Order: sequence, then structure tokens, then C-alpha cells
Amino acid sequence: MKRKNLRLIIGASLLVFGTSLACLLAIFEKPGSIYWSHGMQYRSEKDYFSQSYQEDLPEISEVETLTIISENASVTVIEGDKFDVRASNIASENDVEIAYSKGNLTIDVSNGKNYVTFNLGLIIEINNQELTIEIPKKHQLSQIKAENKNGGFEFTKLTNLNKIEATTPNGYIDFKSTSAQEITAKTINGSIDLVNGTFKVANLSTKNGDVTVENATFDNFFAQSNNGEIELTKSKIKTDGEIKGKNGDIDLTDCQIPNFFAKSRIGDSEIIQAYQAKKTRKELAKLIITSNLGDVTLK
Repeated sequence: MKRKNLRLIIGASLLVFGTSLACLLAIFEKPGSIYWSHGMQYRSEKDYFSQSYQEDLPEISEVETLTIISENASVTVIEGDKFDVRASNIASENDVEIAYSKGNLTIDVSNGKNYVTFNLGLIIEINNQELTIEIPKKHQLSQIKAENKNGGFEFTKLTNLNKIEATTPNGYIDFKSTSAQEITAKTINGSIDLVNGTFKVANLSTKNGDVTVENATFDNFFAQSNNGEIELTKSKIKTDGEIKGKNGDIDLTDCQIPNFFAKSRIGDSEIIQAYQAKKTRKELAKLIITSNLGDVTLK
């Protein structure tokens, strides 16, 4: 028993010593980063770099679906003139792994880490890894499936897509000037923003963040937030859907919607005259808008 306790004391002492040494190196040697890998480790800024993985990619004509797996990186998928994968703020080329099989391209950046940087003067910053995937404009993917843990996703200027499915417990999900047949975005502690796009079906869900939509058109639209606001501005829902809040407000501004039912259980409900003609009973409504504690406003 005494020997076991001695080992624990020695191990704890070495851990404290290693952590202290790493911090001293970060502060007094050069600006660098502290990260955890079987104890506190130190890397200087010169150890970080950017890299293109274009040579590791298959011919774009062979790619039908794209799978993205990330632990902490901020990931952007953008339509461009070439097929490329670029990573920045990485410490090893092995931080990004690329695999291709039967039409599916998998890009895995889950090996990468976010680094805490201690600059001179004890300024602390988080260095996020960034991954950019560029898809040629004329190529159509049947699906993008993206999974993250502590990072966000941005889909920008994508127009030739059937389906986008993005999930991240602790990050944002943004759609900018993107159109697809179907999109699904799910997060727990992050926001969902959608600006400029056309979709047949959209499912947007967050627990502790906001859902913001502007200048978008949907056939079917479903949005939910437990502890955040849901805002639609200058958007159109053609067929049906449901907008559901729990503790946050729901605001629709200058929107075109089908026959609807709107109610807040405890909060206020304000519906301007322009929407009144389409207000109906719940059982007849095509669009259901409800909030538990928040206000519901259509203006």
C-alpha cells in the first residue's frame, strides 16, 4: 500500500513538474502553445503550418458523397474552381487523414487538437485548427455528412447538392448562399445561421443556441430551439412545417407562409394584420408555431 502511494506521489510530482516546465517554456522561450498529450506539452509557433492535400485526392468525377469527421476544427465547405483540401494551424500532416472507397470520400481531422497559446505578457488564446474543402462548381455531390465535436461548420456557395447533414454538439452550423434538396443541422450548444438559399426540406435543431434564417425559401421547414431564439426574416415556407421554441422568442418578419397556427403558452403573441387571413385552428394549419415561455411575433 505504501509503495502504491509512493508511485502516486511520484507520478503527481512529475506531472506538476512537466506542466510547470511547459508553461515556463511557453512564456520565456518564444510565443507557443500548451496542449495535453499524456501530460502538458509545449510547441512553439514555428511548429504550426498550413498544408494542401490536393495530391491525396481522387478525381472529382469519382466522388459521389463526402464524409467529414472532426474533433475540434472549424470546417468550411465552399464551391470553387478546383478540388482541394487545405488545413491550417496544424502541427502534423497526419492531423488530416483522407480515404476514398466506392464513391465516398472521407476527410478525418479528428486527430487534430486545439492549442492554448501563452503569449508573452500572459495573453491566452485558443488556436483552432481550420479545414477548408473546395468543391468544383460543376460537380454534383449526392450527400455531405459532417460530424464535429467542439468545432463548427460553414457551407458556402454550394448549389449542386442533394443533401447536407451536419451535427456538432458544441459548435456553430452556418449555411451561406447554399441550396440543396434537403438539409439537416443539429447542435446542442451552438447556433444555426442560414442566409440566402433554396431548399425542399430543412430540419434545424439546437438546444442552447439561436436559429436565424434570412432570405431563404423552403417547401418544408422545421426548426426547434429549447433555450434560444428562432428568427426568420424575408423568407418563404411554401408547403408546411413546424417552428417550436421552449424558453426563447420566435420572430417572423416579412415572411410568406401557408395557413398557420401560432401560440405561446405563457409568453405574448403578436400577429400583425398582414398575417391574420392565414391564421387558423391547429388541426387545419399547415405551419405550427409554438413557444412555451417565449413570445411569438409575426410582423
